[in-house]
Amino acid sequence: MARLKRYITEITKLRDREAKRIVKSKQNKLVSIFDKKDWDMPKGFIGAIMNVIYKDENISFTIADIGDTSTAEKAGQKWFVDAVLMSDESITVYVNPKIEDLVRKYKNNRNDFEDSEFMKELIQILSHELVHREQWKRSGGKLLSKRYTADMPMRRYLSFPHELEAQAHDAATKLHRGDEAPELEVYKIFGKGHPVFKRFMKKVFQFREELKKRDAT
Repeated sequence: MARLKRYITEITKLRDREAKRIVKSKQNKLVSIFDKKDWDMPKGFIGAIMNVIYKDENISFTIADIGDTSTAEKAGQKWFVDAVLMSDESITVYVNPKIEDLVRKYKNNRNDFEDSEFMKELIQILSHELVHREQWKRSGGKLLSKRYTADMPMRRYLSFPHELEAQAHDAATKLHRGDEAPELEVYKIFGKGHPVFKRFMKKVFQFREELKKRDAT
């Protein structure tokens, strides 16, 4: 139990600090380039800009297919569709193809960009993959043998310990902020009495307790 609590503490710090550091450190450069283009540019150019800015963090951005966005949008993700941890520890982020329209919304209120949905969502999606990156390192590279494929039942993927843990921390972080956590509804597909759902809720509780302790210090 002590080992588990220590691990939860480490993961919590990793998510909160590392993801925010990465995103916030690139913010000014991103805004300055958007300013030069008057926040009006094609999606391919936006993806290329972000690739250059985040290259030193081993993070790349790819424009997703329009047909891939429905699941993400139902989960409340407007800007980013998905992210994947690769075998070389790099992270590939799939960007909503509507991003040029979304970026234009800040054309006349650029001061809101720092605390925008864009920044929060990017931090959230990177945080999830940073947890997987840490899990991958601790597993000796075995984690990626259990990644999602199109023919894999969603219930099976969600039951993998590494995905359950990352999803639970996503939920705990959102609840801690006072936001809705769609992950809670997702895991209800197992039924409230199912062992997977119980493990998920236990992790959510543990992560929330750790976040409360962190804020109290």
